[in-house]
Amino acid sequence: MPASFIENIVRMMAEAGPVAKAIYLILFVMSIVSWAVILERAATFKHNRRNVDTFLKAFRSYARLSHLLVYQSHSIGGAISRVFEEGCTEIPYLVQKDVQTATISDEQLHRVRSALDRRIGVELANLERNLFYLATTGSISPALGFLGTVWGVMKSFLSMGVSRSTDLLVVGPGVAEALTTTIAGLIAAIPALVAYNYFINQVRVFDVDLNNFASEYIDALAKGSKL
Repeated sequence: MPASFIENIVRMMAEAGPVAKAIYLILFVMSIVSWAVILERAATFKHNRRNVDTFLKAFRSYARLSHLLVYQSHSIGGAISRVFEEGCTEIPYLVQKDVQTATISDEQLHRVRSALDRRIGVELANLERNLFYLATTGSISPALGFLGTVWGVMKSFLSMGVSRSTDLLVVGPGVAEALTTTIAGLIAAIPALVAYNYFINQVRVFDVDLNNFASEYIDALAKGSKL
């Protein structure tokens, strides 16, 4: 993109009226905050994805859950690790490392499953944290841009009425405000919407992963294969 074009855009924004400048400021703040949310959530999802992969590998390779608990204490936890630990709290002898006991009752299985479900809900809520802001930015930013567009067009028509002229010098400032606020609204909205849709899809993937693990965990307990 030519530097002169960017300079013209910046100049038009600097020469805009107070209403347009207020819209620019709001959109700028919303965009900055949405990018902060995008970067923070991206790091969180990346960490949790790595944790899911490494934890499931360990879960399927360790012979006993008590051994896996020791492994967990030396690793950087994530959503699936916390789900596993929540389930283990319902099996006291695992937490106490009493490996002599190798049976689990149906009542304990039910409590473990309930604990897993509760923790899965908490972890999914944590993964969705601040995503509402991306959705809000994606929906409100175009509306603010459209407001600026309407204001700029109205300003052009008022200028035409006062000066009784259609000269570009008369209508130009209003048209410039209309175009730049529209662009600013789209610049703020598009990344927020793309990121929101991507993260929501990732939440669904983690939902499936966590519930599949919970089922695998319960099956292992029921069979006594990891006790």
